[in-house]
Amino acid sequence: MGSLRLLPLIFLLAFKPAHGTATLCDYYGSDGTRSYALELIGYDSIAMIQANSHRELRIGELEVMDFDYRERRVHVMHHSSGAVDAFPSFVLKGTGSNVSLHIDGVVAKGELTCQWQLDG
Repeated sequence: MGSLRLLPLIFLLAFKPAHGTATLCDYYGSDGTRSYALELIGYDSIAMIQANSHRELRIGELEVMDFDYRERRVHVMHHSSGAVDAFPSFVLKGTGSNVSLHIDGVVAKGELTCQWQLDG
């Protein structure tokens, strides 16, 4: 009988929507010499960016000026701390297939692909 009292609680927990973080969008670009891959992670807004090509380097604080994953629009700045294990400063800006990554004195042209496009 005691376990029946827990049944409503179990249903509430089982059907509660998860609000964790996930990949919102991916940026893929190239400057003609090197390729760049960044993963924008969060839930509706950017919580962090992961550099898929340099996972050992930390991307610290981000300044998000504009982001809309439905419109595939982004404008984000990262100011490097200068530490050995820190990712270089960069600016990621643009919309859709016209997104530029300004990093290390070069400009990589690329595309922002967002998860909703792949969800069907």
